[in-house]
Amino acid sequence: MSLAEMWRVIRRRWYVLVPSILLAMGLTAGVYTSMPKQYQSSAMMSLLASQQSIKGTSIAPGTANPFMNFDSSLNDTADFLVRRLASTDAAQALSTEGVAGYTAVLAASQGPFIQLTATGTSKADATAAITKLISYTSDQLAQLQQQQAVPAQAMIESAVIVPGSPPVALTKRRTQDTLGAGAGALALALLATFAVDALAGRRRPARRRAGGAQVAAAEPPTPTANGLSGETEPIEGMRVRRRSDVPGQLNADLVSELISPLSEVRD
Repeated sequence: MSLAEMWRVIRRRWYVLVPSILLAMGLTAGVYTSMPKQYQSSAMMSLLASQQSIKGTSIAPGTANPFMNFDSSLNDTADFLVRRLASTDAAQALSTEGVAGYTAVLAASQGPFIQLTATGTSKADATAAITKLISYTSDQLAQLQQQQAVPAQAMIESAVIVPGSPPVALTKRRTQDTLGAGAGALALALLATFAVDALAGRRRPARRRAGGAQVAAAEPPTPTANGLSGETEPIEGMRVRRRSDVPGQLNADLVSELISPLSEVRD
């Protein structure tokens, strides 16, 4: 179907398309308003070497500065902690505290830095969620080491490098879902318009055939002498002439009719 034919169908079935478009707009607005707003806040944590590593020993004194003592073991511990936060048990535990949506990823390929994000239906909810997520991450780090009976002086510690940022609205998913619903509703409106036009086009020839049959049935029969079609009866006192189907016989009948009056006059 060409664009010109589509335009003709739209102009012909506008009474179907216009209400459908209005319905699609209402559906799109309903989807947009029904989806709750989402806000996101993020923070960054870092793992620090234990106090024992920082102080060192008499043979190998430490730096006394946790930010000057980053070794590869901290990277491995950070990766282990991120995997722990991605587990189902952690998700269930955070859900009971009101943290429904969160992520925890390594912020860099090198270095024990963990990027945390938390979402909420309001700015206050997002701020509370990121605070709870930071606290839960610190607690998990301590529990992992306590399960292995690590001495307190040898435990790896954590520090918040970037506190929870001001919550920002997440509009991408809401916009995508709204546009998807609107596009689908518009496609259904066009499909309904063309379907109605096609159905009307099929019914039109059927109505024409039915109308022709009714007209033919309503025509009265051809009147005849006896009131019936196809047969005639002679009326008394009238002479009925019949033509023969054979041409020669027709000529003989005409000659006999012409001679008969002359014979009567002669007699």
